[in-house]
Amino acid sequence: MKILKAMFLMICPVWILSSCEGKEPGDSSYNLRIVYRYSPQDAGGGSGTDQSNVLGSYVKSLEEYVYDANGRLYGITRKINEGQLVSELKLPPGRYTVVAWGNNNNNSVGGSAALERAYIAPSNVHALDPFVINKGDLLFYGYKTCEVREGAPTHLYVNMEPAYCDLTVTLQFGNAARAAATSDYYFMLTGMPSHSIFLPGYAVNNGEVIPYGHKDPLYDDPNDNDRTGYLPLVNDYTSPISYRHDAVWSENTLSTQFLTHRLSSDTHPVLSLWNGTQRIMKDIDLYTFFQAMSIQLDAQREQKYSLGLEIVGNQVNVRNMSRRLDWDDAGGGW
Repeated sequence: MKILKAMFLMICPVWILSSCEGKEPGDSSYNLRIVYRYSPQDAGGGSGTDQSNVLGSYVKSLEEYVYDANGRLYGITRKINEGQLVSELKLPPGRYTVVAWGNNNNNSVGGSAALERAYIAPSNVHALDPFVINKGDLLFYGYKTCEVREGAPTHLYVNMEPAYCDLTVTLQFGNAARAAATSDYYFMLTGMPSHSIFLPGYAVNNGEVIPYGHKDPLYDDPNDNDRTGYLPLVNDYTSPISYRHDAVWSENTLSTQFLTHRLSSDTHPVLSLWNGTQRIMKDIDLYTFFQAMSIQLDAQREQKYSLGLEIVGNQVNVRNMSRRLDWDDAGGGW
């Protein structure tokens, strides 16, 4: 992935858009109705053909950014999940791009600087004031372009896609004497992307993840349909961050779970284990294991992995590393 260029923000008027609830489809109070949804089965990883919208099980709040045909921010709407995430807007006729971010709490996703996100364009990717994932958050991303015309309202479906990586780590001590302490253990994961970016990097269509191209004006995907979703670009190069998570001790085994931004195929996450100030195991570059398993991170719609380790004497052995395709655990355990 090429190094992304952060753009100089253009200052322009921004309106806080209000949603119109409970109106009939022909009501003139809105001319764009947006339905947000997430259907895990669309990835082709689940069983059956169910395409139910289960977004409400994952996303509790959502922030919607509407850009005009010139890429300028027209307005922002914040939605709280009250059974269904739907937005009804009144806009001048024209071409618009909708970018949405959602997470599983009711806190603001974008923070106080959201109004400064004044411009989006293919050649100048806005990557300032990042969307940081806090511990326990699930970040979802949606992207779509549409045309608003005079007359009947435009109906738009925006498929939200997972914008996070879920890594579960389990370490078993093969030598009980080495694990005399049962507290103050923590795992460190370094070299991680610090934020995601507004423009998509990949499209998800019929279970296939394909690179998404950009051109001026804002790119229209010829393969786009009502089931197409998009995955955000990931910035691997600007201020990588580290995660520190306490380890849970149980029967000579330590475990933890990391929820981070999505990884790209170029990301080099490095895992280590500490007990207080003492390093317990050497650094493990997980990039090596993703490569050994032929996992192309960019091509994974859902990045959910389990890593099993074992310490025997002074050696750290990788017992297993696998993908988790638990499509039916909607919102559970996070």
